[in-house]
Amino acid sequence: MSKLLEKTKLELVDDIRQEAEASVRNKIGDLVRKEVARQVKEQVAEQIKEHLPDSLQQQADESKRQLDGIKISLRNSEARIQNSFIQTNGLMDPLAPILMTTGEKSPLYPSNAWSLLNYDLESAKGLNRHYELTTTDDLQMNFKQFLKHIGTGIDIAVSEAGG
Repeated sequence: MSKLLEKTKLELVDDIRQEAEASVRNKIGDLVRKEVARQVKEQVAEQIKEHLPDSLQQQADESKRQLDGIKISLRNSEARIQNSFIQTNGLMDPLAPILMTTGEKSPLYPSNAWSLLNYDLESAKGLNRHYELTTTDDLQMNFKQFLKHIGTGIDIAVSEAGG
């Protein structure tokens, strides 16, 4: 009986060992698969990030810049239409603001044409620079260029003193 007991004991130990080995193999296999999947996912994400996100982000940024530019152009077109009704006899009529390429109104933007006519040469040149217009040392030419840029039909004659 002790031989039978010894044989059974050895069989049990062998079965337990085989079960333990199979269990460890399965767990190690699962861990390896999970680690490989994690590393592959990480490397693919890194490669995608290297190739796509920059171009996609650049495209998104460029699209946003274009959309912002279109919005500014639309607002400026609407303002120019409003300003087109202002004639020489309406110098006190309010000017609809034209936005700079930054999307903001120049701090030098006049409230009306009469205010503009009181600008000195440096203020007129500064205003034209804000709107990326050429400047000149002729005050009247700076005024005319700005008034044309904002869409008015005002034809002014400015004294050499600037108003």
